[in-house]
Amino acid sequence: SPGSGGESAAAPSSFSAVMDISKQILTAYGDQAKQAAVSVYDRLPDAMELEVTVASPIFQVPVEGHGTSTISLGRLRLSTPSPCAYNSIGFKVDLTDTMVSAISSRGERFDMIQPAPIHLDMNYDSGEAATKVQIRASSEILRLTLAPQACRILLAMPTAFTSQSKMTAPGGASEPPAAA
Repeated sequence: SPGSGGESAAAPSSFSAVMDISKQILTAYGDQAKQAAVSVYDRLPDAMELEVTVASPIFQVPVEGHGTSTISLGRLRLSTPSPCAYNSIGFKVDLTDTMVSAISSRGERFDMIQPAPIHLDMNYDSGEAATKVQIRASSEILRLTLAPQACRILLAMPTAFTSQSKMTAPGGASEPPAAA
């Protein structure tokens, strides 16, 4: 009956059964698992080389009566300068083409944040005496322009974005307004 504790008594026995089966599998196949692990470890390369480039989407949000806002997080590139051992890894991180701009309803273009590359160099070295981590960051001049019309477009963007992302019913029809 519920609340009599019958269910909690069943849980330890099924846990014990799972543990017993696990022990049997480990006893039967333990040596094979160890050999497989050693084989995988022996096949790991002595060094790695990496190059990954990811481009973010470009968001264009029309702001009714004001213009259009455009935002891009740019392009991220992560790479190793050369093949490196696991105890001495160097990474280069480059973020380029990040920008925020607006075009007014009269066709005026405002580059509020102009593309400014950001570079990071990271080095990790785990030696016998000590572990060292070095990080160097650099950026070119970051230009920020905030004209009044551009600020109006940027500040109206959250409202415009939410109005653009209204839920639609299946078939593309707009969702009916909620009753007041």
